[in-house]
Amino acid sequence: MKTKSEYNHFICIFIIALFLLPTFVYAEEQEIRVVTGNASIRLKPDTESEIIETPPIGSVFGVENKVGEWYEIKFRSRVGMIIIGYIHEKDVEEMKIEEEVAEEIKPAPEKITEIRPPPPVVKEEPRITSQIELVISGGYNLGYSISRYLSYSDIWSGGNLQMVDEHGTLSQDVKKPLGFSGALNYFFSDELGVQLRLDYNSKEKISGVSEYNLSWSWTDGSGPFTMDNQWDVTGDVSSMDLSGNIIFKIPTTGMIAPVISGGVSYFIGELKVNTLGGYALSWIDGDYQYIDYWCIPAKIDASFNGFGFNVGGGANLLFTPNVGINFDARYFIKSEIVEPWEIVTGQYQAENFDHVYLNLDQNTAKEIQEGVPSFKLNPSFFKFSVGLVFTF
Repeated sequence: MKTKSEYNHFICIFIIALFLLPTFVYAEEQEIRVVTGNASIRLKPDTESEIIETPPIGSVFGVENKVGEWYEIKFRSRVGMIIIGYIHEKDVEEMKIEEEVAEEIKPAPEKITEIRPPPPVVKEEPRITSQIELVISGGYNLGYSISRYLSYSDIWSGGNLQMVDEHGTLSQDVKKPLGFSGALNYFFSDELGVQLRLDYNSKEKISGVSEYNLSWSWTDGSGPFTMDNQWDVTGDVSSMDLSGNIIFKIPTTGMIAPVISGGVSYFIGELKVNTLGGYALSWIDGDYQYIDYWCIPAKIDASFNGFGFNVGGGANLLFTPNVGINFDARYFIKSEIVEPWEIVTGQYQAENFDHVYLNLDQNTAKEIQEGVPSFKLNPSFFKFSVGLVFTF
């Protein structure tokens, strides 16, 4: 059985424990930081006690307890021993628990990656490069077409002539000439440009035969009798064509650059043809009737200037950036030309009765002209040429 003194001693210990418990709880959770340069950790909570450590500013210690103005702390000595000492409250400051916890759970700083907006997309404008090309070429002209056959005839009678038949045929052909050309191309972009072109075609020779035949019968039944002759058809046709075109270079890689072009052409042309034709008459002299024919000159001398068109294509085969070979195939288009034969007036001698002359006037010439078909020329032509191209 406990005595009264023992019971009183127990009550005192319990009351002291109640006062010290918050201190222990507090101390277990509290840390302090040294804030003065002359702080000392002493063996006992007394300014006269032995100094066992002089911590630098910023040192942090966990608080075990607080005795008056002294903090009881536990720290590790330089030799590794755990020592309990005391430090005065004027040399330290209490650290806030919230800061401590925050520092403990504060995440490691993330590496900030600078995010920059993508550079603005700059729309590349088409590259415009002006360029000049000079093309000098020559080639084969497939030629103009002409009316190859022209025929005329007349049947008549009179006096003792039962029947007179005269007819003629003109057959002509045209040779295919060489042609020469030069072109100046200006490209105001990589593909599109304008072209000034001059095409000169050497004279195309026209050759052929004018055939004439005269046959007749007399009323007494004699006959038929015939006379015939033939003459050469000679002449030439030539043209020079000035063209203004739009030219397009087809985009490609490599040495070959295909091009197409087309536009308006102005034709400067000349047509010349000469031949002879027969013209028959009969006449009575006394008791006799005669028949004969005359060689009448016929000619065409005309120009066929005017507008037309051209279209073509080809390619440049480049050996260097500035020099190459040009291939071009082109068709020139112009409307058909129709020219009447001009019958030349004058005095002409008969073929068989050389003492008989014919004075051919304008009216008679016009009658003969109406009986002879007109000459037809198609000045359109196809041309293939090869030459050099120079780029500047």
